[in-house]
Amino acid sequence: MKRRLVAAIGVLVLILVLPAASAWAQGSIPSDNGSDSDSSGYLQLGLGAGRTNFAVNGSSGPGYWGFGLDAAAGVTFSERVRWDVVMLGYNQFDVPGSSMSNSRFDLQTAVWIGNFSRTSKLHPYIGASLGSARFSQADEVEWGFAWGAGAGLEYQVTSTLALGPRYMFRQALLEPAGGPSINLNTHQFTLSIVWSND
Repeated sequence: MKRRLVAAIGVLVLILVLPAASAWAQGSIPSDNGSDSDSSGYLQLGLGAGRTNFAVNGSSGPGYWGFGLDAAAGVTFSERVRWDVVMLGYNQFDVPGSSMSNSRFDLQTAVWIGNFSRTSKLHPYIGASLGSARFSQADEVEWGFAWGAGAGLEYQVTSTLALGPRYMFRQALLEPAGGPSINLNTHQFTLSIVWSND
């Protein structure tokens, strides 16, 4: 049942990519009065590092640093609201004393609230995300429900390009067969680059 729910969330997030692709192709969405609205499509890429730890029965273990990246395709609806229709996250980290490779893959959708006006050079924002996560350790794979929250600051370099730091917290709720529930917590710090259509 859990795997079906996680799969359904993943399929729903993938289906939602269509509005973003449509907005990107059209450039803008016309309003009822015939004028152009502030809606536009964008692509985002973030590169950086993440610190991941495991929490079992309310007790958190040590954190492990590793490589992290994220990418998104979405729509800016106004100067205040941005929607990552599809947001992908990836973290890879090593546990000291273990030769096993650990990785985490997130498939989520996110909403950001902030100042996204292109007439402003600085764009502070906060947001939250929802979706699913896949944790891989050696040959073992677990899927689970995931959510996140974050904040960032972008600098408008050109009319179509912005960049800046972003912090994102992501939590995945894993239920391994025959074992206790695990919260997989990741604190990710990235440099985010956003391309918007004019």
